[in-house]
Amino acid sequence: MPPKAPPPRPPPPNAPPSGKPQINAAPAEPLTMQLPSSMKRLPARLMISAVEGWGKTTLAAMSPDPVFLLTGGETGLITLAQANRVPDVPFFNTSTFEESLAVVQQLLDSDHDRKTLTIDATGGLERQVNEYVVNRYFDGDWGEKGFAGYGRGHEVSVTQWLEFQEKLDELRQKRNMLIILLSHSKIKTYKNPIGEDFDRFISDLNEKNIGSAAYKWCDDVLFGQFLTVVDKDSPKSKKGKGIGGAKRVLYCERRDAFDAKNRRGMPPALSMPEDHNQVWSAIGEYYKC
Repeated sequence: MPPKAPPPRPPPPNAPPSGKPQINAAPAEPLTMQLPSSMKRLPARLMISAVEGWGKTTLAAMSPDPVFLLTGGETGLITLAQANRVPDVPFFNTSTFEESLAVVQQLLDSDHDRKTLTIDATGGLERQVNEYVVNRYFDGDWGEKGFAGYGRGHEVSVTQWLEFQEKLDELRQKRNMLIILLSHSKIKTYKNPIGEDFDRFISDLNEKNIGSAAYKWCDDVLFGQFLTVVDKDSPKSKKGKGIGGAKRVLYCERRDAFDAKNRRGMPPALSMPEDHNQVWSAIGEYYKC
């Protein structure tokens, strides 16, 4: 039995015949010229990607009046709170995409005092989306005859993901909430078209599908790493010996070794305070709405 395809979207009224596109000479109503400064300033869409143990959950827990959406069995926030390393932050624990959607809808519809929504981790949410798609459209088949065949599953997953992003944008507009996506990082070889290939850190999201959509959607993508010092004179290694590693750095601009971007005039890198209670102060001034 062939996999169920998602229902096609109906064409708009008076759509031209397929294969014969046409463009109206003018819209029904004149368009209004606008200035960016006249638009409402919305809270940011922020992704923080970092190596394990860097402290991305701690950083997000110190954001203004946070609430967490925990996915995929993430327990870091709970462990940190029980060790008095972060405040006793409220959270929702979800295991399905439907539950995650319901959480965002609840935050939209109910009165609350939360100013920041953190998704920890985004990779777990991506897994929820894929599981939802494979069960709804491919009869639970992850193989080539189902989800994996010709990239069909991922294409449908991106559509669901974009709808989820629209809900997050509603939170920004209606509830004035800052959105933080936490992402684990992994090392992947970059196929360099103009030189030697090299390894770099990237998000663990599917870079061709949901990862690409999330990266484009976010205003800022920051990468957390420990500052590494290499002893090139180490006699035991031809590659040099890594020393140090206790100093934490948050990178705000892309480099060959990692992805990052920002739209706020942030410096290329920020040093993070050693006191975990002060970590948000390193970036907080850039995220005041």
